[in-house]
Amino acid sequence: MYKGIVIGCGNIGALLEADRKRPKPRTHAGALAGNPKTSLAALVDLSGDNLKKAKAFFPNIPAYTGLKKCLAEIRPDIAVVATNSASHASIIEQCAEGGVPMIIGEKPIAHSMKEAQRIKSAIKKSGATFVLNYQRRLFPLFREARELIANGNLGNVQQVTCYYSNGAHNNAGHTIDALLFLLGERITAVHGVLNQRNPTHPDNDPNIDGFLITESGITVTLQSFDQKYFGIHEICIFGDTSAALLHEYGYALSVVPLKHSAVTGLLQFSYADAENKHDVRSMTADALAEVIAAHEEKREPATGIKNGMETLAVLEALS
Repeated sequence: MYKGIVIGCGNIGALLEADRKRPKPRTHAGALAGNPKTSLAALVDLSGDNLKKAKAFFPNIPAYTGLKKCLAEIRPDIAVVATNSASHASIIEQCAEGGVPMIIGEKPIAHSMKEAQRIKSAIKKSGATFVLNYQRRLFPLFREARELIANGNLGNVQQVTCYYSNGAHNNAGHTIDALLFLLGERITAVHGVLNQRNPTHPDNDPNIDGFLITESGITVTLQSFDQKYFGIHEICIFGDTSAALLHEYGYALSVVPLKHSAVTGLLQFSYADAENKHDVRSMTADALAEVIAAHEEKREPATGIKNGMETLAVLEALS
């Protein structure tokens, strides 16, 4: 059994266990408690209130307000960093210097590129396996869509349209990282516009709309929505023979063929003839499975430092 600790017992760390609509495990603490290879060994948070709420779901787990003491007493094999991005660099450095062999970080990788470089250096120096929880890279439907694109099943990609809500760094980062994964190429230019009509977002993380250009010239549009009305995370990839739509927060993939339209000489997408697949996933379980597999197999994880820094570079450019 690998002993795991959760640092940051807010929503994704522990408290979303209260959301019964989410697939289990609902949190990082839940993932550690439920995985047959791991045990939840400790909860860490500066907030006594958060720890009290978290212990309502995990009553027999030791709680710490100090990370240094937890690392010394528990000596964890896995540390999950689920705090705000401004604290990621210092916490990950402490875990790496403390000899934790497996580390999972929440997105974005850091508050700035300078801090991301600190994380990169700490991980390289310690040799720890680091997984960044951009979990769409681990979803089977996203991997299937990537293969469709790579194998030419959609034809040549003409245009990509993306929708998100609740903050550029918070949620558009998921979209941008997924684009890098799906298209298999870098984003080399962006144009960003502050969307002042969408006031629902985390502090200091506004909603940004944008145009993104990939290195092969594909144009991507990025549109934010006000989460006060509804949440959204969708990516629509239009090829010249078919389209792939990733929707329902990544739980659904629709492959839409082209057909002759009512207008002579033109084709149109036939949504009635779409092939639809659904796969509802935990937002935390795959990251835990990936960090263990990458550590045991001594390989680079599917999501980590490199794509985290690339995504952060695009977000900083948009900002």
